[in-house]
Amino acid sequence: MDGKHVRITCPDKGGSHHFNYKSYHSIILFALTDANYKFIYIDVGTNGRIGDSGVYNKSKLKKCLADNSILNIPAGKNLPGANIATPYVVLADDAFPLSYNVMKPYPLKNITREEKIYNYRLSRGRRIVESSFGILASRFRVFLTTINLCPEKVTKIVLAACTIHNLLIDRRKHLYTCHEIISRSRKGHTFLDVLSHEELQELQTLTTQTRTVGNRHGREIRENFKIFYNGAGKVPWQEEYA
Repeated sequence: MDGKHVRITCPDKGGSHHFNYKSYHSIILFALTDANYKFIYIDVGTNGRIGDSGVYNKSKLKKCLADNSILNIPAGKNLPGANIATPYVVLADDAFPLSYNVMKPYPLKNITREEKIYNYRLSRGRRIVESSFGILASRFRVFLTTINLCPEKVTKIVLAACTIHNLLIDRRKHLYTCHEIISRSRKGHTFLDVLSHEELQELQTLTTQTRTVGNRHGREIRENFKIFYNGAGKVPWQEEYA
């Protein structure tokens, strides 16, 4: 999961309500994607002053993850080479709180080699959500402009674009997504690489407002993944890229 700023003009009598850390007005598109670049949860319309964790903390997604009876997430399974069940998790960046079903990177201060490997593998998995935003912006290029409409109308545009994005992936994925860029993503790049530097300025990642530590269960599960990525689950190239 991740979030992006959608640039807008200053709303009438809006003041600094939508003014973000990059010094422009925006609303936020916060999303969770699956492995096929589809948006499976979106939260649109929060003012741009709020960071990743702020959007997540007020979202229905956080409540649903806390109450598994709503999402019906499958029971955890043992990782290869392990005898402890590990839950299915959502991958997030450092802005989000570590928890039973949300994994984030280890802090960089005093980081060990094994933790660097874990961070690399987590980052590689998160390229899917980055590429999902990149596909959306490259096909619906209104996201690479400043939208001169009120926040309510911009919210409807974003919702419509995300819906059409999912529909086209279901029905015309080979045409809608670029095979060459997807291949580059698998080799270590993201779909955002296809956008120019100027275009990327229109699609900014949210800022980390506060550093979150996470709860005990989250730290234990992260440790299980770290052991797996450095043992039975290691891949040949991770030492080079980490």
